Amino acid sequence: GDTRVNVLFAGKAADVDNEDNSSSQPAVVLVHNLSQEYVLHSLRTSPLFEKYKDTATNDNKRVSLISLAHNPETQIAAYLMNNHHQESKTQLLQNARVYMKEALKAAFIGYEIAVTEGLIDGYGVDSNGLSLQPNHDMHLSWRDILECSVDAYLEVHGSENSNERTSSLKTIRLPGNVLETRGIEVANEICSFFGTCGNNGEGNNSSEEGLPTFTEDQSDPLVQQRQKLRKMRCILPSSVEVYVTRPLT
Repeated sequence: GDTRVNVLFAGKAADVDNEDNSSSQPAVVLVHNLSQEYVLHSLRTSPLFEKYKDTATNDNKRVSLISLAHNPETQIAAYLMNNHHQESKTQLLQNARVYMKEALKAAFIGYEIAVTEGLIDGYGVDSNGLSLQPNHDMHLSWRDILECSVDAYLEVHGSENSNERTSSLKTIRLPGNVLETRGIEVANEICSFFGTCGNNGEGNNSSEEGLPTFTEDQSDPLVQQRQKLRKMRCILPSSVEVYVTRPLT
């Protein structure tokens, strides 16, 4: 792989071959990178894409190439470690989740651009955090994934194209087994939102989630998020593939 994707200078991408930059600015080694720049760089320089492109050109049987953001909740841990001395615990965790969502949105923007360039057919998320309880620090909400997908789509394509195409989100993978039992529950929630439970994977948009009620607190961020997703439902795909993985043997 290209080592440049692992080194940034002063918060911006720089070439490690540039001696002036490397001597005057300290390098920051990145362990978990969801930046738009990294996503596009890794896909544009991927040997897998070259293989995929040749296959799509020379073979009648086209293979769909889906790129997955792996464990985006790692961004929460990174924020907590870097800022634990600055804020109260409650505020710290709230800010960490905002930070994670911004990072995931940036990755999705990169993916949406990659789809328009023909590098991939779509994108998704593979996350351990999806199966954690909501009160766990490393929990990742599936609704956050959908919201980031909507926001990334709007950033790349704008709202005027929402009737012509949808977000390129294709897949969500999460663990489920006798120890991580919540995985099945979360998978069913996602399928229910898309109206795909017991429907052979075809969406029917039958979910009533996000409909206004008189009993909900309209200032609650979770209520606002659900209403936003319902309003922007046309931007999301009709269905996504949900995979519950990692069985215990």
